[in-house]
Amino acid sequence: MAADRTQRSGDRFSESFPLKARARAWGIERAYNLTSSIMRAAVDDDVIAVSLCRSIDLPPIAVKPSQWFTLDQAQSILDELPTACKTMCLLGFYTGLRWGELSGLHCHRIDRRRSRLFVVEVNTESGIKEYPKSSKSRREVPLPPHVLEALERHIHRLDRDALVFTTITKGRPGRHLDDGNWRRQTRWPVDAACSGRMARPAEVSAGRPGAWRCRCAGSRTCR
Repeated sequence: MAADRTQRSGDRFSESFPLKARARAWGIERAYNLTSSIMRAAVDDDVIAVSLCRSIDLPPIAVKPSQWFTLDQAQSILDELPTACKTMCLLGFYTGLRWGELSGLHCHRIDRRRSRLFVVEVNTESGIKEYPKSSKSRREVPLPPHVLEALERHIHRLDRDALVFTTITKGRPGRHLDDGNWRRQTRWPVDAACSGRMARPAEVSAGRPGAWRCRCAGSRTCR
């Protein structure tokens, strides 16, 4: 009987989320894991006899399929970009680097001889930091020949320890890029210019700068 009451209480816990939150299964799982940890600690301290978070079926988390730009789609976007931004977005298309990884890339992380770059630092709201996510986030990424050539042209006058991509605003050049400014000044105008001219991956909207993280379909053949 006690076990039945515990199960019913746990089910009510799972059903207590509002509809909007329930639609986001990952949010429910995160809340459940946090609550489960609190419950286990309460059991260990003899505050409660049994945790409510046991044998509860959580909503499945849907896995979104990968979406890729075609070469024509990527070129349409590159054609609308100012010259200073083309290399950054070209690199993003063909490597899949996140925006923070692109804007946190240093020249000495590019191995020209081996056509590789190393993802170590990331640009955050608090400045440039070594990658905080996990050891897997620090990785070696291959570069197609034409992307390496574009990078070499871009960095040939930069110091070895300099950031590859920085601000170009008159009077304030060389500063860390800000994702909000980049969206307003670069991303959204290009979205508007390309709107209606091509069908893009559904996840690409005028939201996060990371939505351009999708690699070109042709980049798969460059590895």
